[in-house]
Amino acid sequence: MRIALLSAPLVVALLLPASAPAADNPWLAERVLNIAHQGGEDELPSNTLYAFKRSVKAGADMLELDVGATKDGTVVVSHDTTLDRTTNGRGTIESHTVREIRSLDGAYWFSKGDDAYRHDRRKSAYKLRGIATGKRKPPKGYTRADFRVPTLEQMLKAFPRTPINIEIKGRTEAEAETEYIRNAEALAGVLGKTARRDLIVVSFKQKAVDRFHELTPAIPVAPGLDGAAAYLLGGGSP
Repeated sequence: MRIALLSAPLVVALLLPASAPAADNPWLAERVLNIAHQGGEDELPSNTLYAFKRSVKAGADMLELDVGATKDGTVVVSHDTTLDRTTNGRGTIESHTVREIRSLDGAYWFSKGDDAYRHDRRKSAYKLRGIATGKRKPPKGYTRADFRVPTLEQMLKAFPRTPINIEIKGRTEAEAETEYIRNAEALAGVLGKTARRDLIVVSFKQKAVDRFHELTPAIPVAPGLDGAAAYLLGGGSP
């Protein structure tokens, strides 16, 4: 099973400490980690509890996921700005409540392999479709909820001892910087309650990283693209 892919912000995270000297950065002391990107999105339905549970069983040392806030401010785990590509829903995540999003099938368009979320295959190709909504039975050891779009709090509860790389995304089609900052604030609202230190927060948008770090300084962060470029070009702290 192919489960290890490094996102650009995480590569930066492992190379460039954003808020501490190298000697004080625990991530630089880690061995090489086998990281399940979106839970292994070519082999398993992206950012679902089913994918994350399977990838940990397969040997992943760390999980990578993407977050943004819903219409009612709940932080959910999903890579895309919209629901269209992977679920049976339509529209942006920001325009839906968490209840609406949790009713959807997170594995609806998953068919495995290259270009795993194409919408033009035969229905028989989507073998996990319908489990989330009760039309099919889940595999042994899993539940219908494992195939829905999870909240971040559900992820933290499900994997209390697995390190997690959390990437802040935008959540409307505009992908404005203000969206990233708003999602950073929502994420800080969740992680500000945790005592965990095996989490690392990243984003391509430096201002989102800065805002999260301002609100939740105890959680490790990695620089965004602007911060990494400033470090590499100028030699200063990102």
